[in-house]
Formats: sequence, C-alpha cells, structure tokens
Amino acid sequence: MDDKPVVRKPRVSTVRKKNIFLKALRKSHGVIQGACDTAKIDRTTYWKWMQVDDKFKALVEEEAESAIDFVESKLYQNIEKGREISTIFYLKTRAKHRGYVEASQIDITSKGEKVEFNFGNPTPAPELKITDVNPDGN
Repeated sequence: MDDKPVVRKPRVSTVRKKNIFLKALRKSHGVIQGACDTAKIDRTTYWKWMQVDDKFKALVEEEAESAIDFVESKLYQNIEKGREISTIFYLKTRAKHRGYVEASQIDITSKGEKVEFNFGNPTPAPELKITDVNPDGN
C-alpha cells in the first residue's frame, strides 16, 4: 500500500465558476463552448445554470447583446471602407421596408381540386404473390 496522503484539489465554488464562465464568455464574444472550455465546465452545467439562476441568465443574455454590438460595429467599419457585400447585407436586413429584399414567390394553386400532401408515409406498394408471377417471365 502507498502511504502517501491523498491530496485533493479544493473545489471551486459555483459562484466563482459562474464568474469565470462569464469572463470567458465576454472574451469569446458570446461563444458558449469556448467559455465552457475555459471555465472547465460541461455544457450541461451551463444549461442547468441558465434554467435555475435568473441573474446568471440575464448576464449571459447581456453578453450575447454585447457580442452582437461588437459584430455590428465590424459591419459598420466594413461599410465605411466601401465593402459592397457588407452594404448589401445591411440593406437586405435593415432596409426591407424600402424594397431591399430578395424574395422567392411560389404560386401553388389547385384550380379548385383537392390537394393532398403525404410527407413521410408513402402508400405501400401492393404485395407481390408467387401466383402473380409467370414462371416463363412473361
């Protein structure tokens, strides 16, 4: 038997783990898995905290908004630099009311006939019986 004493790492409190996670979340611009990895917690722990701790949930949501602000600022920087794709994206997402929208229109009409849709449950093919087959192949 080994007579060495068992040295256990001290447990990090849940409050401290949450704070580590929130700091990591800010640093990762809202990427959940990266923050979980940094805080050394399982993703299921994160989801449990989100369900039971309203204050934690509010702080996570605040970080998500901060991440959107960060990305939005980068979009504006690209627009200022004259990057057309950023300008087009902005107009398609923020100026739809002015006609900057791509739309696909599909006209499905039945001309008064009943329309039936059968998704995932096709009508089974009739069973073939041995008596239905001619031995000559005709």
